[in-house]
Amino acid sequence: MALQAFAIKKYKQCIKLCESGLALETNDTELKARAYLAMINSYYFLDQFDAVEKHLDVFEKFEYDFVSDSTKINRAATKVRKKEYDEAIPMLKTYLWELAQENRIHMANELLDIYLETGNLDKITELIKKEKDLLPRKVETPYKHLSLGIYYQRKGSYQVQTGLIPEGMESFIKSLRAYGEIHALEEIMKCINDIFSFFSKNSISIDIQYVTELSNVYNSITGKIRK
Repeated sequence: MALQAFAIKKYKQCIKLCESGLALETNDTELKARAYLAMINSYYFLDQFDAVEKHLDVFEKFEYDFVSDSTKINRAATKVRKKEYDEAIPMLKTYLWELAQENRIHMANELLDIYLETGNLDKITELIKKEKDLLPRKVETPYKHLSLGIYYQRKGSYQVQTGLIPEGMESFIKSLRAYGEIHALEEIMKCINDIFSFFSKNSISIDIQYVTELSNVYNSITGKIRK
């Protein structure tokens, strides 16, 4: 039930259920480890980062294949959210190539967030040159679709900022399609807002071609949702 609560974003309920269940489970089972990770992720989404770091110290002791990558991803992401960039950037760069390829996108997205916020566009140029080795070969889970959407949205923001508007629009379209796969309406609207905000702030008329492409993608996504 704790994992179900996390899946539907009831994070406080997830934490409560995990704490109750973990107190009763004496053996270090895989289910216990996954429940612990769900609790950690719930604290993360509630911006309770000290609790995340505290529980990661326990979680990393579980001996299951997914534990090492999950620990690295959460430790680095937490440093980013706390804006401790001096610690976060070296961690992200190291973990980027220590993680399995299916998980590297998470480190890439965190680096993109930092570089966009600090205006370090040259670092983004370097990063996306390695895109083939950063993106997952298979996108099979909702979280991977979400992460792919974030990646292309950040890439699109970088491209339009550097004058690569056609390329940026292509990335934004890819972002919307990735979000559409999991019906992530909030993320879809944020991506669309990013697009129109860029054109508005820079007093650039948006080409009718882009409006048509965005409309087609949006209609395709909403059509799937209605079904």
